[in-house]
Amino acid sequence: LEAEYGTQLFIRNSRNVDLTPAGVVLLKKARDILAGIADLEQTARSLATPDAVELNIGFMDEGLAELTEIVQANFLARYPEGSPAVTSLDYGDLGDALHTGEIDIAVTVSPESWFDDTAVHHQSLFAEQVVAVLPTRHLLAAASSVELDRLLDEPFLRIVGLHEAIHEQFHLSAIRNPDRSPDVVVTAANMVNILNHVAASKGMLTVTHGVARFYPRPDVAYVPIANMEPATMYVTRRADDERPHVVAYIEECVNAVRSSLDLIPTAIDRTGSGPS
Repeated sequence: LEAEYGTQLFIRNSRNVDLTPAGVVLLKKARDILAGIADLEQTARSLATPDAVELNIGFMDEGLAELTEIVQANFLARYPEGSPAVTSLDYGDLGDALHTGEIDIAVTVSPESWFDDTAVHHQSLFAEQVVAVLPTRHLLAAASSVELDRLLDEPFLRIVGLHEAIHEQFHLSAIRNPDRSPDVVVTAANMVNILNHVAASKGMLTVTHGVARFYPRPDVAYVPIANMEPATMYVTRRADDERPHVVAYIEECVNAVRSSLDLIPTAIDRTGSGPS
């Protein structure tokens, strides 16, 4: 350095080496420069690896079914540092979990039944065939399909705490005569609880075909209902939550339906129904 700059930087003797006044000045500048380089490197790394994007998704039962992994992968392609956590919530927790911020997105059927206010935004995704859930010892358990009228006199499970609109869809309460087939009131927090009641021959229920694929059991039978309207799956967020990664996840749900719906048997594309 002395030869290059033409300035004496060190005072040397047989015992030690000291800095000259010029050496003291250059040492400070050198340290400032090295600190600046370190700061530059740290800034570059932080820009290349931004803070993780957290996203909590609450599913009801099978949720997005066979599309779940596709949505997750496509979301992570857009947000590489994202950390989408998927949770299967108990039925009574869905509405509160969304409004309190425990989850950012909910995937359910009949969302108006879980979130009975205008502070949410729904996007329809796909509809699936509805099936009857029966104990395997039931006379109709081996049928390839069943007409809706054959089920109206069957005892149905009425789950404590569920919104009436849910019962209208999966309990057929709007078209059944409760005097002819009284409801069997049970407590159930999730699909596993429900299937335990069905297997014990307490009563039956109707569910989407996805439940049959994701909850196979030797003690219950899933029989397609020939003349019942399919049930539609929705993705829901808080209406005031327009964070880019929340909107992006919902967009990827729609994209997955439009590109890969053939993975779900009996499914019908309902994305054209749009948000509400």
